[in-house]
Order: sequence, then C-alpha cells, then structure tokens
Amino acid sequence: MRPLPRLFAVTTDAICRAPDYLARARAIGTSGLHAAIVVRAPASTAAEQAGFATETVAKVGRSDSRTVGPDRGTAQVIVHARPDLARAVAADGVQLRRQDLSPADARAVLGPGWIGVSVPDRAEAEAAIEEGADYLVAGNVFESPSHPGRPGKGTGWLQEICSLGRPVVAIGGITPDRAIQVREAGSWGVAAISALWDDPEPERAARALLAPWADPADRGGELQLTVNGEAKRVRNAATMAELLARLELDPRAVVVELNRRIVRRPELADTPLRDGDAVELVHFVGGG
Repeated sequence: MRPLPRLFAVTTDAICRAPDYLARARAIGTSGLHAAIVVRAPASTAAEQAGFATETVAKVGRSDSRTVGPDRGTAQVIVHARPDLARAVAADGVQLRRQDLSPADARAVLGPGWIGVSVPDRAEAEAAIEEGADYLVAGNVFESPSHPGRPGKGTGWLQEICSLGRPVVAIGGITPDRAIQVREAGSWGVAAISALWDDPEPERAARALLAPWADPADRGGELQLTVNGEAKRVRNAATMAELLARLELDPRAVVVELNRRIVRRPELADTPLRDGDAVELVHFVGGG
C-alpha cells in the first residue's frame, strides 16, 4: 500500500462530467504520491460512477494501483462511499461517510487499501477509529463555498480530533494560508474541492496546498539548484546519485562538487541535496 496522501482532491458530479476533468486531475497528480483524487459523484448512477472511477484510475492513477513502486507523477485514487467499486477498479482506497458501511465491513469488501471516514465531531471520530478507520476526514474546519452559511468548527476543534491518534485530513474552506494553520493544529493533510478544481492552474494550486508539508528533498518534491552556474529546477532528486540519474550522467565519468566540496563516488547515494545547493559537474570521456 502506498503512503497516505497529504492532499485529497474531492470531485463533484459536475467536475467528473467536465470535458477537461482528466487533464485537470492529471495536473493535480503531478504532486505524485502526495496527492489523491477522491472520485465522488453522488448524484450519478452506479454505472456512471464506475465509469468515472475506471477512467480516473487508468488515466491518473496506474493500472495496478496496489503495486509498490515510485510511480512518480501519478495520484492515488480514492472512491467515495463504494468499497465494492473501489476494489473493482483497483483504486487505492475508499472514503466513507458514517451512513455507509462501517470500516470493518468495508475492509471485508475492499481488501487491501486505505479506508477513511468523514467525521463531524469527536464522538463519530472515536467510533470510526474503534471500527477500524485508517484515517479521518474532519470538517468543516472553516466556512466553505460548498456549504455556505455553515460556520467553521475552527482549528481548536481540529486539534482535538487530531489528538485521537489517527491521521486527520482537514476539509472545509481550505486555502494555502489555512493549510498552514491546520498543519500547526496537527492535521496530516488537507482535502479541497473549489480550491483545486476552480483554479486555472490546478498543479500550482495543489503544490500551494501541499507546501506546509513539503520536504524539498523528498522524492516527490522539487529542488531549486544551481548546476554549473545555471539555475535549474529538478524533481525526484533527493541525493546526488539521483541528480546524476536525472541528468543521465554516468557517475563513473563525472567529477562532482557540492557547495565547493568534492563528493567522492562512494558518497553519491548518501549525499542529500537541499534547496539552493550549488553543484559543479565535470564529465569526461575516455579516448584511445
């Protein structure tokens, strides 16, 4: 099972039916294993929901989403309310409401995969944990465009839910500034609808929401480096060895200097990269 995502992009019927849905979902998916698309279309028929989920797994996730591997550039796929459908399309998990199957019963149907439960209060959170939920989606934390007029419960309430010992994903009125607040309250991650799907640049929006949890040296992250005097943004390069692989350079034929220090070949895999590092690479070829 892949790591629990930090960002959950929740759909609606209208979002799933939009002609650019898959393109926008793929853009969100460039956040890699940090992001999940929650396929939610409650007003659609079962056949339509199956179609949305199948397409999302095929075009945004991967064909066998339970196989462990790096699979960079893809999102996980979580199916809303339907563990049977999640299993049928090989999704990464299911997101339940309290009126759906219990987590224990959903596990019997789903098999391996994440099981989350949406909770509005502490009592339901405790019940979901007791019944086997892997994570909780708690909200609404702030007033949300999808539920206008419903007051937010606030970060103090969220902190209480986070104290129960399960990863908590905050939902409701989440913006990049508020993402910082919910992380400080102990939230594992965030879920959003309009903040992602209404943004003209969904990839940028996803990265902004993920920023409070971002480790630039993480495998799914992006580093700003200076390589041979030229500014360069590099993804999926947590170590010097990975940077050479990204640049398609043979470590046996290159001299590496990091921040004016020579890095010997046996040290390449154990030398981490950080934002702002200066790298000098001198590569050579043999002759005869």
